[in-house]
Amino acid sequence: ADEIIFVSRYLVTEYKLDRKKVTIIPNGLRSDFNPSIELNLEEKFDSKKILFIGYLKKKKGLYELLKIANKMPGIPFVAVLNCSVQSLEKFKYQVQVPENLELYASHHDLQLLYKEAFLVMNLSLPDACIESFALTILEGMFFGCPVIVPEIGGHFQYFDSQAGLAADARDVEKIVNFITGLQEDFCLWESYSVQARGIAEDYSALSYRMRVNEFLSRYC
Repeated sequence: ADEIIFVSRYLVTEYKLDRKKVTIIPNGLRSDFNPSIELNLEEKFDSKKILFIGYLKKKKGLYELLKIANKMPGIPFVAVLNCSVQSLEKFKYQVQVPENLELYASHHDLQLLYKEAFLVMNLSLPDACIESFALTILEGMFFGCPVIVPEIGGHFQYFDSQAGLAADARDVEKIVNFITGLQEDFCLWESYSVQARGIAEDYSALSYRMRVNEFLSRYC
């Protein structure tokens, strides 16, 4: 290849293609995400709803999710898992699902869940699964959700510590303490929320198209 496009600096570092001409074009948000959407921050804060979106796989931190939910019995957790209904039912039969954790094999309106959520978690285990970009994190940030992210991965293309917490999912106490601190302090939570939304605005579908068009213009 004469030129290689990556979606994050992390991938560039991992592939170490020093002799290649490399361009980074970060992923963009879905085109149906309205950049002028209005959020009710007070309602989001009061909901205390923790959202997890991922695959029904151990490497995605499913068992860590169960532990976190168990330690916070008064807090509602919602997990939307990319799997069949049959696979989800089998998983629920094999584990003890906390009463405060709702599990869905799919959901018809993810945007509504993002809009209502207090916080979004990505619990991928870095020694088993490193996110190349983690678009669901960015989607959560777009809807003003502070985020919990793995300590390594492509999401550091856009994530910073003012938008949430970077932590190993197995450090359950650290994650629980962070969430608890946010739940007790609206101003602190709001500062993370505003920072997250501000970052995500730079990754709209329109911005993505502009970056791609700028790249293609070199060859026109």
